Amino acid sequence: MKLIYEDNKRELHPKGKHHGMISRIVDQISEKFGNQQLEITVTTSPFEGQMEIKDWVNATFKPNSALGKIYAAVTGQAVLPGLEIDTDRDLLYKSAFVDIEHYVKQDGQTSMRIREWLPLN
Repeated sequence: MKLIYEDNKRELHPKGKHHGMISRIVDQISEKFGNQQLEITVTTSPFEGQMEIKDWVNATFKPNSALGKIYAAVTGQAVLPGLEIDTDRDLLYKSAFVDIEHYVKQDGQTSMRIREWLPLN
């Protein structure tokens, strides 16, 4: 059998801050760690046209958790004790700025990720 190494062919999202809208949320169990996580798809519109980027976050809701920071960015509200959210109601189709960075993975390929979620205002 002959095998050929092919470099990462997917188009990288442009780096920097972009207006993003949460267009999909999938609740799943992490294959690597076995914990509950959310796969959050963000649709952006850089100059190159509409693009999507995914962010995987633990389903832990605290002020400094990734999910707490996303909630604060899209709602402009702090995460306070006793706050209960519904991801479909409170996050889906909501917008924030996403700061996208490129990084080199262990296999040497360049990939992308959301570095930070920021409020629109």
